[in-house]
Amino acid sequence: MVWIEGGLITTAEMELPSFRLLPDNQQTSKAIQKRDKKFSAIAPIIENLEEFLIPTYGSKLVSQAAEASGVRRSQIYTWIYLFLQFGQTKNALLPDNRNRKGNKRRLSGVRLGRKPKSPKAPYKHKTPEDERNLERVLKKHYLIPGGLPLTKVYEHFKALHFSGCMRVQPDGEIRYEILPGQSYPSMSQFRSWTKSYENEKGINAPRMRMGSSKYDKDLKGRSGDIVVPNGPGEIYQIDATPGDIYLVSQLDKLRTLIVGRPTIYSVVDVFSEAIVGIYVSLFSSSFDAMRLALFNAFRSKVSFAREFGLTITESDWPMAVPCLKLFGDNAELTSRRSESLIEDLGITVQFGRAYRGDDKGLVEKSFDHYNNNLLSGLPGFVEKDYKTRGAKDPKLDAVLTLPELYRRLIPYIIHHNNFEKCSSRLFTREMTIDEVPFHRRDVWNWGVKHRPFSGKKLSEEQLYLNLLEKGEASVHREGVYFNKLWYSCQWTLVNGHQDQSMNRNRTKRFDVRFMRHSTDRIFLCTSDGLQIAFLKHDSARFQGCSFDEVEVQLSREHNKELEQAPEVLASELSLLENTKRLVKKAQSEQIRLPVSEIKTQSITENRGLDIEHEQQQERERLQRYTNSQYGIAEQPDIAHGTKDHSKRNTAHQDAMNNLFGSTDDNDS
Repeated sequence: MVWIEGGLITTAEMELPSFRLLPDNQQTSKAIQKRDKKFSAIAPIIENLEEFLIPTYGSKLVSQAAEASGVRRSQIYTWIYLFLQFGQTKNALLPDNRNRKGNKRRLSGVRLGRKPKSPKAPYKHKTPEDERNLERVLKKHYLIPGGLPLTKVYEHFKALHFSGCMRVQPDGEIRYEILPGQSYPSMSQFRSWTKSYENEKGINAPRMRMGSSKYDKDLKGRSGDIVVPNGPGEIYQIDATPGDIYLVSQLDKLRTLIVGRPTIYSVVDVFSEAIVGIYVSLFSSSFDAMRLALFNAFRSKVSFAREFGLTITESDWPMAVPCLKLFGDNAELTSRRSESLIEDLGITVQFGRAYRGDDKGLVEKSFDHYNNNLLSGLPGFVEKDYKTRGAKDPKLDAVLTLPELYRRLIPYIIHHNNFEKCSSRLFTREMTIDEVPFHRRDVWNWGVKHRPFSGKKLSEEQLYLNLLEKGEASVHREGVYFNKLWYSCQWTLVNGHQDQSMNRNRTKRFDVRFMRHSTDRIFLCTSDGLQIAFLKHDSARFQGCSFDEVEVQLSREHNKELEQAPEVLASELSLLENTKRLVKKAQSEQIRLPVSEIKTQSITENRGLDIEHEQQQERERLQRYTNSQYGIAEQPDIAHGTKDHSKRNTAHQDAMNNLFGSTDDNDS
């Protein structure tokens, strides 16, 4: 059905053409003669259809019939298939003259049509070359989406018609030379030629020029039937549009900071056509903005109005239940984040066709109500012609803030639902008998009382958490990992989900609910309900940020690492090469000892000698720094100090001689 409605598949009825159903007395003698000739040629094959279906033998029958009748084998096959296709009757072989073109009018040179006002008006008899040029320019410039107007196409046709008169000048410029006697069609002629071409080819020019979606939405005929729900709250329609008004910042007391046009989400009940929810924000269209619109549609309107300083009663705006089916756009409802509507609230999501706003006609009409009946009377309203020259810029009149716009929209919606007359097509015979007023709120209340109503009321806390975006987190020994951030959850820790032995080293995964604008906490969907998890210290640098900001920052850091990668690689290679050279130099200076001598060495004594050497270096560093800091002149070591130092040096030398042998020339 989707392909049929989208125009990808065309439907047709398999019926016999009317001329094949007429009796012989209503057929022409020439047609009957041709029919009987064809039938007599294939009669031997029709009498042996079962043998005809055998490939090798059937081919022989066709050859024999073609030779007997003096026609080609392909012609025999064509007549047999016609006979089988159109009911196995003789009339199936009647000549089909429906699409046969009549004899073309011979050109006598006399101008056709009414007498022109001016004898010099352009006129031309259409030739085969004109037909080719016409088809060429129409396909290239006219019969395409967003094609040129026919007047511009006419200019291209004339340029193509006189292409033989084009001359290239020495300076490279193009110049046309129209010779005497050369004619071309007038604009009215060209329009007539175009219409004849469209009729001959069976072309729907408006559909080709506008596109199938726009044509079906704006020009195609409608049946007038709509989907009728059984009761209120069964089907809601939701959509968003930029509001036709400029606002100022609510944080600026002087009202000088213009924040632009808001995005308005509207939710409408199909059964009563009542507006059940609204959300106005500076966010662009997204699932996060849509879920807040649904939250306002599903919750009590008393608390909703109280947030903006308004006091209403439940009877003023009684629509406060989740729907069973939600009809909206693919953009916000096709992502994984919207699955919470299905799993947690049990809402069936339905999508409208691409570029077919008429599928959501009720909610689209609600935007007209806002613009025509409310926003048009407010300062900063955007007129349709505000971009024309001389029109006043609506930003110059902007003075209202977002909360103030809410304080005007809520009373208007209440007035719209309770007092403005609704469409009479909503009413059934039972409503008429019960004398239900033509108001949307009364239709809603009547439906709640007399029609199946499965709407369930939930607390605002439950609604808000269930409408959060959906994601998936993994549980590890260190905590919960979600969207490249680490979280700590007491529930997973107590229940052992972070223990590797319990999970056999397998990663445990949970669905989570989260708000895109806050990384501070997420909620795990568990058998014990939603369990909260807080941002760990490992990811504390992203506290108070949104997940989008985290993604941007991590991407920036990754790009910076890629930029520094050549420099890091050069440093690593340099370090590796210098290490190899150092080791190679040390190995060249080393004297290889027997393995037994290496194993019998006292590492403690050898280590003590090097420690003593390090200590001596630090004593010398202390003496050098203090002399420089306090201006002390260099002094020779005291006698006992010199003596001790020489002893230490002698002891060190003796140890080295014992290890590697004496290096004195006399000993050698």
